[in-house]
Amino acid sequence: MGNGRIISFWEDKWVGDLPFMQKFPRLYFLSLDKEKAIFEVGNWVNVGSKAVIRWNLNWRRGLFVWEHELEGQQLALLSTVKVNREMLDKWIWEDDDIENYTAGSGYMALKEFD
Repeated sequence: MGNGRIISFWEDKWVGDLPFMQKFPRLYFLSLDKEKAIFEVGNWVNVGSKAVIRWNLNWRRGLFVWEHELEGQQLALLSTVKVNREMLDKWIWEDDDIENYTAGSGYMALKEFD
């Protein structure tokens, strides 16, 4: 991941094995930022000599205690992310057997599901 300009915060798989909308469906339901890209949900702040991203999750109402626990789990995952604001986002083909995506490799990957 680069600067987070083309990756959807909730709908794209960019942390872990599921998109946040599937991993945290309750938080997705409560989010005011469903259609925002990653860079729109975080702000860059300077911490000492380093620039880090501070996440601003906006909810349509205050969270219940159990929802705060979900938010804590999500923020823990987000703390592992390295965002590089100098680099552009790019998509990576994750098929283990094929290094680069081609139409043929996509066809072969889908054919396995038949």
